[in-house]
Amino acid sequence: MKALSETVEKFKEGSVIVAGDLILEENIRAIKSEKIDSEGFLIYAGNYARTYNLDGAANVFVNIAALQGRAYLCGVIGGDYFGDLLYLNLQKQFIQREKRSSFTSNFSELKGVIGLKDRKTALKTRIYVDNNKLAKLVEEAQQDVDKTIVQNIIERFEFNEGIPRVLIFSDYKNGFLNSGTVRLFRKYCEDQKLKIKIIVDFKHLTGKPERLEKYIGCYGFKLDLIEAQEMSGIKSNGENLEEISKKCAEILQPQEFLLITMGSNGMFLDNVWEGTKEYIPAVRVENPDIAGAEDAVTASLSLALATGAIESDAARIANYSASIAASKKGAVSKKELIDLIEKVD
Repeated sequence: MKALSETVEKFKEGSVIVAGDLILEENIRAIKSEKIDSEGFLIYAGNYARTYNLDGAANVFVNIAALQGRAYLCGVIGGDYFGDLLYLNLQKQFIQREKRSSFTSNFSELKGVIGLKDRKTALKTRIYVDNNKLAKLVEEAQQDVDKTIVQNIIERFEFNEGIPRVLIFSDYKNGFLNSGTVRLFRKYCEDQKLKIKIIVDFKHLTGKPERLEKYIGCYGFKLDLIEAQEMSGIKSNGENLEEISKKCAEILQPQEFLLITMGSNGMFLDNVWEGTKEYIPAVRVENPDIAGAEDAVTASLSLALATGAIESDAARIANYSASIAASKKGAVSKKELIDLIEKVD
């Protein structure tokens, strides 16, 4: 569909605020060893590799950069080794984006990232042995961030291309987005002459009404099927998506839409404002790896809306982006997205 690829071409004109939890992902890959030490542990010395990626709001930022959009990142990191490593990875991704595009900048996109010396950086560690998943260790920084930190971030906003059209809340339950900080961001968006659309992408908040309340009435919501089932209290049988979506919409009260992602089964878009519903089938890929695909969806969905796409077109673009993300490591590029759209359509 030509209209979709034309929208992706305009991503370079789009700018988005990404506010949320910044997470560092550590991957340890080891080759199985038959050596056992005196304590009964298998020895992997010299037979493992350690790499680092970004997760949460930081990964949404990376995906927007890869699509050649402009993102302004807001969040906190700890005053520790992992915080330094996370910020260095952000700078690296940022510089790579600059090389791929015509942008010039003074790093204003990272001025909303604040280091707090008494805070631990959120860390996910995935351990693989012979490419098999062994364990995932999660160290979360759940203490709420004081709203004065966010007020300081907002006062430091410096937009190179005018006020962004979309703000993303990327909530991984690590404390940056709480009732006080979300209220400040929402007030900022509502005070702008061109109202900034707020899209909410949350994890692990269902069953906690006090954590959801701060988001009620935002422009749009993206949630996966597991979250949607937990929120609605309805188990999916493949034929009751409308019922699940309706219940979620009653709770969240979106101004415009609710998008439910379903992995290899595609997406379900409930356009609450128009009263229309649409199932969007996934583009099939072999041996999909869904890690990171949700952040690719959030990035492409928000950029499409920021450049003027209607919700159904933005959801279709996000669906293509998810298929690419599930088929490879790393962020989805604008070229990859356009090539798939033109190939399938």
